[in-house]
Amino acid sequence: PDLITPSSPKQFIDNLARDYTFTNIKLNNTSNVFFATPGQSITLTGSWTWIYNPPIPANGCPGCFSQAYFGMANAEGFGNVWNDCNNVTGTGSGGGALNRTFNAPTQPGVYYISLNVAWDNGCNNPERNPINDPSRAFAVVIVQPTATPSIFISTTATTSSPAGTYPITITVKNTGGYNISKTDGTLTITSSFNETILENRVAPFKTNNGNFIVTMYPNPAQSDVTMVLNGLDQDAELIIFDMQGKKVLGRKVYAGTEKLTIDIAVNELTNGMYLIMVDKAGERLYQKMMISR
Repeated sequence: PDLITPSSPKQFIDNLARDYTFTNIKLNNTSNVFFATPGQSITLTGSWTWIYNPPIPANGCPGCFSQAYFGMANAEGFGNVWNDCNNVTGTGSGGGALNRTFNAPTQPGVYYISLNVAWDNGCNNPERNPINDPSRAFAVVIVQPTATPSIFISTTATTSSPAGTYPITITVKNTGGYNISKTDGTLTITSSFNETILENRVAPFKTNNGNFIVTMYPNPAQSDVTMVLNGLDQDAELIIFDMQGKKVLGRKVYAGTEKLTIDIAVNELTNGMYLIMVDKAGERLYQKMMISR
């Protein structure tokens, strides 16, 4: 599925006449977006607040018992990863700290940590399960396959075989979340996340309103990566994460900067896939980068 990144901080308005705000959300002390391996231990931290704020004219049930549920749904048929309940009854306000450790799902995929609300008189309603809905999410975990698939192709034909038709056997190991297809005699492997890596690709990525655009090349890279920035009207932070979610490089980018070069050798970045994040006042852009020497 396509990845939709929750904003940070994240606010939900008029959820049963209450507003919710999630701030400083981090997964394993990185950001609210985390690339994990199947079953990896993850700790969610941050804070949340709620306030009674009915629309005009007022609706809902101000005096009713109300609960706010935070959690993550597992792959279909595997139940929930976790689900916490918080009492938000009344016409006041409240909140608290988030500190939840859990294991990532074992099936590769995109899993959203979301908010669900209900008029319940307690935290004992089994139907209030987490929903894997990006519109309700304040964090997301992307579980990746544990290994690159190995492909073996064999046939019964030899260089001395006569003309004819011979079967071709394709054996694949460690498929994980990969799709495999054979088209016109060409074997093609594509990732479940619809990702394609092309030689020296120029990959622009931009905000929804199109005012802030970053172009990165080459990708894959060998020695350095150049980023062209258009519309950087505020100071920003550039962070590079490895595929375990570990921050490997951070750099402040000042407003007005038009071009930035990252020296891969100086920063000791090894071969592999990385995630580049540009954060401009909470407006985040993400792009994957491949290093291949």
